[in-house]
Amino acid sequence: MGLLKTVIISGLFLVTFPACALYDPGAPDRVKAFKSRAEPYQKRIREEAQTTQDFVEAYADYEAFLLKEMQSALKKLKGRMEDESVEKLEQAQKRWMTFREAEKSFLRTNWSLENFGTSAVMSRGGYRTLLLKQRVITLLHYLNNYK
Repeated sequence: MGLLKTVIISGLFLVTFPACALYDPGAPDRVKAFKSRAEPYQKRIREEAQTTQDFVEAYADYEAFLLKEMQSALKKLKGRMEDESVEKLEQAQKRWMTFREAEKSFLRTNWSLENFGTSAVMSRGGYRTLLLKQRVITLLHYLNNYK
């Protein structure tokens, strides 16, 4: 029950988080730009992948793209922050990575071929990339608070 409560609270935070950011109508919409860059990867998964191997490759490419986007957002964010804040961000990122690894372990165990057949590939890929996509969006929202 504790895990479910944590997941629900985390989900609510992610949904309401954009409302917490400062709004500057002249600032670039980094989240919109990111979503535009991500669309070809999502389209490949949604419309082009046909076989299990197609899905494996499409999700792997999307995950690599998301990792690069996350690193880019982190680098830009760190470049705008004071040293003490950078240290706190790095601590938070390490903890997020630990969380991500725990989630990936859960996904591998639960969404196995034995339990879900070949659809497990799509479920695992979808959940893995969702975790990264949400983190990128969160970091971009943080970045929106800086000029």
